Amino acid sequence: AASDVYKRQGESGESRLGFVVSKRIGGAVVRNKFKRRLRESAVSISLVDGMDIVFIAKQGILKSDFNQISSSVHKLLDNANLISIE
Repeated sequence: AASDVYKRQGESGESRLGFVVSKRIGGAVVRNKFKRRLRESAVSISLVDGMDIVFIAKQGILKSDFNQISSSVHKLLDNANLISIE
């Protein structure tokens, strides 16, 4: 998965997450399965406030299990310095 990050102008508050899985990945059932896995991977991570974060699933997600997806999400957020230390 790849990610894009945008700082909201004039807003703080909780960070928002978005997940994009294109039709190239598969049908609706497959796309929703991977969106659920991405969402579950990110929900337990404490994020910095005031950011809009968009995860874009790439073709390799089809060969990944939940642990690999979770590890990738954590690594992407850590590399972007979006994990809250508190």
